[in-house]
Amino acid sequence: MSIRFRIALPLSILTVGLFLSVSPAWANGNYSHVWAATDALNYLEEGELRDLLRRPDLLLMIQNGAMYPDSGYAVNDAYGEITHWEPFQTVYLEWIRDTFQPPWTDEAAQHIAFLMGMAAHGMSDQLYDGMFLERAEFLDGYGDVSYMGGIDGVTDTCFAAAMGHKDPPEQWVPAEVLAPLYQVSDGHTLDPATIELGQSLVVVAVMFANDRSQDEKNMAELRASYPWSCGNQDNPQVPGSPVTHGPAIANYWQVLWQRLHGSTSFDQPLLGTYFSTMEPYDQVQDASSPESWVAFALPRGLNPSTVNPDTVKVTDPGMVEHPVQVKVYYGSNSHLVNIMPQVDWADDMEYSVSITPPITSWNEIPLETTHTFRFATSARPPIQEDLAEEDVLEDAATDTDDTGSARPSSQGGCSLVAGLDTAALCCHFHPWLLLALTILLLLSRLALGRLRIE
Repeated sequence: MSIRFRIALPLSILTVGLFLSVSPAWANGNYSHVWAATDALNYLEEGELRDLLRRPDLLLMIQNGAMYPDSGYAVNDAYGEITHWEPFQTVYLEWIRDTFQPPWTDEAAQHIAFLMGMAAHGMSDQLYDGMFLERAEFLDGYGDVSYMGGIDGVTDTCFAAAMGHKDPPEQWVPAEVLAPLYQVSDGHTLDPATIELGQSLVVVAVMFANDRSQDEKNMAELRASYPWSCGNQDNPQVPGSPVTHGPAIANYWQVLWQRLHGSTSFDQPLLGTYFSTMEPYDQVQDASSPESWVAFALPRGLNPSTVNPDTVKVTDPGMVEHPVQVKVYYGSNSHLVNIMPQVDWADDMEYSVSITPPITSWNEIPLETTHTFRFATSARPPIQEDLAEEDVLEDAATDTDDTGSARPSSQGGCSLVAGLDTAALCCHFHPWLLLALTILLLLSRLALGRLRIE
């Protein structure tokens, strides 16, 4: 433990009670938020945005932005809840766009990075609460949680234990710019000093998770009391776990980047599609369990009255509709939609999900495209050389527009993990070319071996 942390910890313990007591009952913890926003950098497609956000000097702004929405809870001010949602984030985005123009100055880049961190926070909360915590409550049956910070305090500590100690970033917040924007978005009057204080306190949650995750007795109690919740924080096969947020956040960042450059459309690909094990096979059939839910995230915050069984349908191969309930998680302004079967999914059945207009965003921008994706209750078929590509649900998360053109899956089979360059190669080479290169590499190694033997 650093000297700085030892000095700060007594103050943090005094402060954390106030901070966590006014936080939402369900929310991703701030250790997790900082981690997920940083991880999302690994999933950005090559281009200007990736080059910008991966600048080392902007990581401070991304990580501060990722904590910032909860800073309002730390001072019990409404700006915390307001900041979580796309309406305020849009006002900030428009301020950036009106104040700066490409090529972006360093000052503009700092604001863009902070905005992206803020947006990552809101997206993570929806994914985590709408999928992971729904399953956690069902499978752990925890009810009221007495642990400091509730269930999000529990799971944030468990995630910190799984991923290791992470020092929180030094404070950076453009309070003088942000404060008047709340008046524009919500008529909320706010002093910049309140923002500064909130941001100085929100870091306590990261310090708390770090500290408690290193206490073996505390961790043993958490794992015993919340075995599923605590044991699956770093499980990539559980929808909504923090390690699954990166692709959707990166996809959303690309959408915001387009808006920074003047786009007003609602035609981008889905941010993500989600199944029982994060793959479109072996879908849990039991309609009484949230593990049977299928989910997707749209690129704009939604008007929930337009997302219903008329605009979101699930059909079998005979085009027979399966009865479902469709729920925009958290309601207005949210991106995540849960599809909940009202009767069990059928055995060995393939289903198609269609998402069609007239869905609109919170600010009445109409969806311009039809999205479709597939999933199945059957097991993944074995890979066969002569298997036709259309016979495999490998890319069931791929959605199509209304012309039938395929769009890339947000799940993807290939992503940068911890900056691994070989993963980047996977993303940009055709599989047959990779196979050929692999064979050539093996042959070259055999040849070298023979030369050495001779």
